[in-house]
Amino acid sequence: MNFIIDNKPLLESLVWFIVGAVSHRFLCMISGYLPLHNYALRINERALKLVGCIMEELVFIHSVKYKILKENGASDNALEEVKKGDTAELQAWTSQVIGYFRGAYPSSYLKTIDFDSWRNLLKEHKKNTHIDIS
Repeated sequence: MNFIIDNKPLLESLVWFIVGAVSHRFLCMISGYLPLHNYALRINERALKLVGCIMEELVFIHSVKYKILKENGASDNALEEVKKGDTAELQAWTSQVIGYFRGAYPSSYLKTIDFDSWRNLLKEHKKNTHIDIS
């Protein structure tokens, strides 16, 4: 036992070996998380694009519905009531979408998303990408 304690170069080498092994493990762990983080960002962007496409289709379907109602003799009051209902439905849907996105993120990463409403989502998305989901 005296040999190890008295031999400072050996003890120092052992400490540096342990520091190197721990550093190597830490760097390998970090390098594994970066691709995972980038993958999650790409999935998030594609999910937002999909939600934007769904929103566009819903708006188009509603416009076709209004046109057909108008052509079939619906009164302006009835048409406005339908539009109000559809608008409320779309607002509820967008609120749910935002809730699902925010709920899917772990609480430690929640601060990385800067939107809490559909309008803020559109602003944030347009700022960070060139994909139009409005």
